[in-house]
Amino acid sequence: MAPNPSLQFVHQDQFFAPARERPQLWRLFVGLAVFLFSYVGFVAIMAVVMYPVLGPLNYFGWLSGLRVPSTPGHVLFLLFSFFGMMIGVFLATSACHGRSPLSLFGPIHYAIPDFLKTLLTLVPIYGVVGLYFLASSDSAPNLPLAQWLALLPLALPLILIQVTAEELLFRGYLPQQLAARFKAQWVWMLVPAIVFAALHYDGRSGVGAFSVLLTIFVFAVIAMDLTARAGSLGPAIALHFVNNCFALLVLSVPGTITGLSLFTAPFDILSSAEVAKSALLDLALLYLLWRLLKRSVSA
Repeated sequence: MAPNPSLQFVHQDQFFAPARERPQLWRLFVGLAVFLFSYVGFVAIMAVVMYPVLGPLNYFGWLSGLRVPSTPGHVLFLLFSFFGMMIGVFLATSACHGRSPLSLFGPIHYAIPDFLKTLLTLVPIYGVVGLYFLASSDSAPNLPLAQWLALLPLALPLILIQVTAEELLFRGYLPQQLAARFKAQWVWMLVPAIVFAALHYDGRSGVGAFSVLLTIFVFAVIAMDLTARAGSLGPAIALHFVNNCFALLVLSVPGTITGLSLFTAPFDILSSAEVAKSALLDLALLYLLWRLLKRSVSA
C-alpha cells in the first residue's frame, strides 16, 4: 500500500502551524525569488573564488567537469554549494514570513531524536543491502581505500549539509507554506515531490530516465509522508542522508557523480535497461523502508 495523501497525520499540525501566521501566496513567490537569488549568488561567489586557485589555464576546463563530477574536488565543490541553498531557504523564511528558520525542522526536541532513531534503523539495513549488491555484481573499484577513508571526515558532513538543504526546501519550506494556504493535502504532499523529481531529470539514460524519475518522485512522497507522521524533518533527513551516502560514497553509476565513491556499477548512465532495472530495485527498497519506518516515526 503506497503513501496516501488523503490521510490525516497525528503530528502534522505541529509541523505546519508556524507557517499559518503569514500564509499569503505572494510571500511564497517572493520567498522563492529570495531563495533563488541567494543560492545562485553563493554558487557564483564560489566559482569566482576558484579562479585564482586554479589559474586561467585550468579554470574553465575544471568548471566543465562539474557537469559530470568524477573527481573528489568536483564532488566536494558541488556538495559545498548546498550551503547556499540552506542560506537561501533560511533567508526566505525569515525575511518573507517573519518566522524562525528553525521552524522549518519542526520542533527541534522531536527532530533530533527522530533523525537519530531513523539513522540507527537505516544504517545496518543499507549496510546489508550494500554488501549484497557488491558481492552479487561486477562492480569496479574506484577510489583507493586509503584516499576514500581520508575523504570521509569531509564528505560525510557535506552530504549531511546537502540533504538537509534539500529537505528544508522540499519537505520544509514549500510544504509548510502550501499547507498554510491550501486545505487539500495532495497539494503539499505532491507538488513539492513533482518539482523535486523534475529537477533531478537526466535524459541521457533514455527510457531509463523515467524509471529514475518515478523512483525519485516516490522517494519525495515517502519523505513527506514520514515528515507529516513525525511532525519533523528528522526522519526524512536521515533517510535522504543514508541513501545519498550509499549512492555517493559506496556505489555510484559511471556518468553520474562518481568522484567520492569506493566502487562504481558495472553499467553507466547511458545503459537504459540497466538504469531502469536499478531504479526499480531502488523503488522496491524504498517501499519496504517506508513500511518499516512509518509506524516508528508516528509513535
